[in-house]
Amino acid sequence: MQRILILGAGFGGMELCALLSEGIPGEADITLIDQAEGFAFGYSKLDIMFRGADPESVVLPYADFAPPGVRLVRDTITAIDPAAKRVTTAQGSYEADILVIALGAEYDYAATDMTTDDEFYSFEGAAKARDRSTPNRRADCWPARTPRARRGRR
Repeated sequence: MQRILILGAGFGGMELCALLSEGIPGEADITLIDQAEGFAFGYSKLDIMFRGADPESVVLPYADFAPPGVRLVRDTITAIDPAAKRVTTAQGSYEADILVIALGAEYDYAATDMTTDDEFYSFEGAAKARDRSTPNRRADCWPARTPRARRGRR
């Protein structure tokens, strides 16, 4: 049985797990590793900034979405050897026949004019942006001239 190791449970990693789980059920040992407990859509940061949502309330636990036949491991990756298809984590190591690296991206604030004080890509940054906004902020962003706003709906 082939050992497939997928690093990162974002859109790419989770979608690949779903495709493999449905396409080759029982034909591979599939392991998905991510350090986070769950996933949050980028747009959910707008709920934090403009609707006052707590970051924890917008996180979707990976355990609720891991496809059947996929072993979900919550751990921090400390080293990747792509040639040997070996991954070391804080809790152990894994070897694979097929290694997929889908860890997403990290922002390089030093390469832009933006600092970590004015970013809103992270939960922390979205909460800072919310806290800097005026106390009279609206709970939504609908322009006053839209039919939805005229009807008084939010």
